[in-house]
Amino acid sequence: MIPPLTYNMELPPLLATWTSFAIACLLILVLIPTSMAQVETQNVFSFPWQAGERTEITFVGRMRTKPGDEGFYQARVGAVLQQDVSTRIGLIGGYYFAEREDEADWEGSSRFFGGFAHKLFEWKGTWQARHLAEYYEVPGAGNYYRVRHRGGWEAPSRVAPFANAEVFWDREGWRSTRWQGGVAWRISPRFTVDAHYFYEPRRSDVGKAPRHMWGTTLRIPIGKTP
Repeated sequence: MIPPLTYNMELPPLLATWTSFAIACLLILVLIPTSMAQVETQNVFSFPWQAGERTEITFVGRMRTKPGDEGFYQARVGAVLQQDVSTRIGLIGGYYFAEREDEADWEGSSRFFGGFAHKLFEWKGTWQARHLAEYYEVPGAGNYYRVRHRGGWEAPSRVAPFANAEVFWDREGWRSTRWQGGVAWRISPRFTVDAHYFYEPRRSDVGKAPRHMWGTTLRIPIGKTP
């Protein structure tokens, strides 16, 4: 992953706490009128390994549920390689394997992807973007391509609010948009956890209603930490 920048400022603890509280309240207000929406949860487990001075491999696992509906319905594992080519740009490649419940059966699928991430600028935190092209192999359902572009911001503090927007495209055009916000807490160099939420309006053939996703991410570096 691109090495973290050194900042001269940090959000005061009280300001970070109130910012986190304000984001949580905003997410609750957004979720209230969701009777016609699809509400889900996800839990992500991330294990980054610094394989070289500019090379990072991250092993990832994820589980998703639909509370009040079918419950646990998807599990995914995989790995992501990021190779920095400068202090601001990193090349990305990776693979995910997922098992998803479709009615009474579980079906596996593979995803191959590549692209790059880059830092845009610094202003009260890090502003960065990521661009990926993905290829899905879905047995019996047809393979397809997807492109995604994401831009976002993260505060330079131990308790760090973050926000981003991501747009998805495929051969039919616009597929969906994710508006995400959350708070990450760096407990120690070896342990970071975040709580997040995203709202995702989707094309009608992709989803019958917008998706509301609540989630957590647990990040535990393995090997030496940079």
